[in-house]
Amino acid sequence: MTKDELKKRIDVAMHRCPADLVIRHVNVVNVYTCEILERDIAICGDTIAAVGENYEGEKEIDAKGLFALPGLIESHIHIESSMLTPEEFGRLLLLRGTTTAVCDPHEIVNVCGMQGFDYMRRAARRSPLDMKFMIPSCVPSTPFEHSGAQVLADDMDAYIHEDDVPGLGEMMNAYGVYNGQEDILEKIAMAQSNGKVVDGHSPGIVGDELIGYLSAGIRTDHECYTADEMRERLQQGMYVMLRYGSACHELSHLLKNVSENNARRCVLCSDDRQAATLLRNGDLDELLRICVREGIAPITAVQMATLNAAECYGFNDRGAIAPSKRADIVLVSDLTSFAVKKVVVAGKLVVEDGVYLPELSRESISSVAGRMHVKGEVSEHLKMQLNYRKLSEIQGMNRTHYPEHTAGIAKVHCIGMQPGSILSKDEIRDVAVDDDGNFIYDPAMDVAKMVVMERHNGLGTSGKAFVCGYGINRGAIASSIAHDSHNLLVVGTNDRDMEIAAKRLIEVGGGVCLAGDGEVIAELALPVAGLMSDKSGEEVSDALKQLEDIAKLHLGINSKLEPVMSLAFMALPVVPDLKLTDMGLYSVTAGSFISVGVTTSD
Repeated sequence: MTKDELKKRIDVAMHRCPADLVIRHVNVVNVYTCEILERDIAICGDTIAAVGENYEGEKEIDAKGLFALPGLIESHIHIESSMLTPEEFGRLLLLRGTTTAVCDPHEIVNVCGMQGFDYMRRAARRSPLDMKFMIPSCVPSTPFEHSGAQVLADDMDAYIHEDDVPGLGEMMNAYGVYNGQEDILEKIAMAQSNGKVVDGHSPGIVGDELIGYLSAGIRTDHECYTADEMRERLQQGMYVMLRYGSACHELSHLLKNVSENNARRCVLCSDDRQAATLLRNGDLDELLRICVREGIAPITAVQMATLNAAECYGFNDRGAIAPSKRADIVLVSDLTSFAVKKVVVAGKLVVEDGVYLPELSRESISSVAGRMHVKGEVSEHLKMQLNYRKLSEIQGMNRTHYPEHTAGIAKVHCIGMQPGSILSKDEIRDVAVDDDGNFIYDPAMDVAKMVVMERHNGLGTSGKAFVCGYGINRGAIASSIAHDSHNLLVVGTNDRDMEIAAKRLIEVGGGVCLAGDGEVIAELALPVAGLMSDKSGEEVSDALKQLEDIAKLHLGINSKLEPVMSLAFMALPVVPDLKLTDMGLYSVTAGSFISVGVTTSD
């Protein structure tokens, strides 16, 4: 900002010269006073000079009848979950009125290290969407899995001072925080000494452990599941992020706990949102619709998507429509549908009537391509012999029919999936096995085999377990998206199809693949670190929709689950209860690995 630029802005505000752009006769949603006033918005360069009456501009937009919202702020999101590169991700969010996104790139950093962080920032600069990048705090997320990189406090030093780095990403190692783990505290101390925010991640943590966690300066949490958890966090001064993404839908039931007294400490976020969801439902505009439908006052909802998020992260230049604020403005038809008509970013019109106006250019993906280094034969990783009881030794069994070649029954721990949630349950199930203890899929039981193979450094490790509630009754699905270390995950009813699906992903550099009857039946290649496509959002969405339809219709996957994203979280050993990593079956509740087979002590 120069003196001359400042003088011009003041002159515009004082009606002494025309603005660069004026949005005329628009209903301005004032998030400071919770009122709506018909005003002109005068813009000078990238900044709002005035909100008042009778302004003239070099360019003018007649917005009579429309409502002006501050640019929406996505307070916590992982771009990689959209399966799009930042340039394309930016286009889809801007079309829906999101103008700032606080991004945690820990997915690609778990695969590629800080080389992935650098790529995301370079690509993001090609988009008008202002993407802010938190430094991933937990790479790997836990010591119970192998990722492609390790990020230490020393690795943060080169980035923590940057303007587009608001702070430290979600601190998933809550145990390490409240027990004073030295390397964790070193990262937090570095962020706070530089005036940066530390995001939280504390599912199920309450009482003294929560207080100990917060005493380290953790500011936010997007992992609230109950009213009690939300209330306790608000009482302790946290910002609670109300989440609604492609797989996690806590927003609606948590909104019942939002009141006049606590709304200003609540913010909206997606966390994970796929391209298909962005194109079909939108981004924060969808969350605003849900808020209003659930009885939240429209301006309160807008506050949660703008001002509250800006204050949470210390973005003092945005979050409201007022003089001296950045000219990020969204014009919508009404405060019920929030249909986006025009979007202005930093004083420039970037979206008009559903059309994205800027030219799209792309960053090279060469530095982050592929990364599929599975050691050994896939068939060897799939082998799994279980201890079992012979059928002849089992008394009082109600069922009289067993799959062909069944020699006995093994009792196992199953990862029980739940629709609309990334939580899982520890369910004890019986599975059929052959003479050698190999799993035999039983159509009468909703149990499938699950394997996670290390894919980053050729370590040759793999974990095996079972999943129920997923519904798959034929074939296999393989994915290189497996939070947060993103090893190669495959679930299926038989080893042949599981091997075909996994091998295909290794061949194409990652993605999602379905196999059935000994052949590939659908695939989505994700050449950017095995996480993102270099195609358009529409192309990715169409391919993913086709893949999901086949997954549900031909593989039988539970129609209440999002087939790819829901499964990906079954490898995340920081969210209760059972999860599978390349090191084995992990119980978050017990804080330890457990055997797949149930023993008498289980």
